[in-house]
Amino acid sequence: MTIHWPANDAAILIWSQLLLLWVLALYYVGRTESVWARVHLTPSTSWWTPAIPRLALLVVATALLLGHRWGRATLMIAIAWALALLLTYARERGREKWRDRGAEIELGLTGAYVLLSALIVGETVSRPLVVLLALPMSERRIAALCFAAAIAGFLVRGATQVVRAVLNKAGSLPTKATAVDEVEYNRGRLIGSIERLLLAGVVAAGSYAALGFLVAAKGLVRSEDLKRHDFAEYFLIGTLASTAIAMIAGGLLRLVFVSLW
Repeated sequence: MTIHWPANDAAILIWSQLLLLWVLALYYVGRTESVWARVHLTPSTSWWTPAIPRLALLVVATALLLGHRWGRATLMIAIAWALALLLTYARERGREKWRDRGAEIELGLTGAYVLLSALIVGETVSRPLVVLLALPMSERRIAALCFAAAIAGFLVRGATQVVRAVLNKAGSLPTKATAVDEVEYNRGRLIGSIERLLLAGVVAAGSYAALGFLVAAKGLVRSEDLKRHDFAEYFLIGTLASTAIAMIAGGLLRLVFVSLW
């Protein structure tokens, strides 16, 4: 099987939908909180249970998208299963040595799926059996919307996993021994998701001057809390990690729409 990067409209459309389905399956189906993102850091005893609906979605969706090329479809399903199982196991079991590598695991396995799915789709010229966004527009524009949805979906849930893994690695994430206001903790997760979406939109639009305003506004609101050393460390590490992810995502969004829209 010859390997090529997706170049034509049909291949790009299939690839974009595979990425959107990966984000939906791994970050929105079943329990999505990982060991390194939980307040109490309690491993699950049945790590495979959350994987079942994810694997089912990946199998059905991949078969529908690549059904006209069964060799590629079978290989893509096998890769999706392997990566999804690895990511679910790492999140649920959360061995001590893995907890310090949560960000690398999330980004590494998702990045592997992005790369391998692109190479497997290759230069296919057949349209997928199903188009997730059946809109009256060109295949390239539908692909752009699918890429954008995948990026936005990752910013909301996937980036939360990465940021809290970074906080855990730095020793700033709450543990069992820490008195935690869980309402405040969950509120911070929501604020972080909205913040990343705004920052990514600002970068995608090229309004870089607004970046400083958004970050400064967040610091101003929490100025009193920043007087506490532990919170200041938590705030700065989380903000820097979250902003870095949002800026990269914004750059990707800009590239997608410049190239495909």
